[in-house]
Amino acid sequence: STTSTSGGTALPQLTWDSLRLVRNVGAGAFGVSHYGQLTLGNGDVTEVVVKILHSGEANTKEARVLHELAGAGGAPLLYGVTTEPNAIVMQYCRGVLLDSILTSFKFDVHHGQKACDATRVALAEFHAAGYAHMDLHEGNVIIDTSTSPYTCHLIDVGLSERI
Repeated sequence: STTSTSGGTALPQLTWDSLRLVRNVGAGAFGVSHYGQLTLGNGDVTEVVVKILHSGEANTKEARVLHELAGAGGAPLLYGVTTEPNAIVMQYCRGVLLDSILTSFKFDVHHGQKACDATRVALAEFHAAGYAHMDLHEGNVIIDTSTSPYTCHLIDVGLSERI
């Protein structure tokens, strides 16, 4: 993989022949996200999310933020960007949306508290890395309940700004 420079940050380049899209996992105002598999240089296959903007333009701002965060706040790790079509390829984060936890377990205070604690820790890390999320809501927070303590992933960081 090669790198390109966008906004002063070198972004790893990936080719579509190393990717396989499996299913759509979400759509938002700006783009569509697909669950997929990436074949790494060593032949290993890893789970990824491939995000393609509706506009077809390169999503270099979100890619740059992910690259600079390097996983802080549970943000997905950036594997790279593609062209034709433009996309960003990032780590697939296992878990459930905070929205689902707050809705499904609204009478289980202990479960909700553990999810909120994980979110607080992730947000402090995110801020310590020099970023404000700017689009934080229960649909952009993934909680992995298989870990103890729970792990939080802050996703959809395209509107994030340096603080």
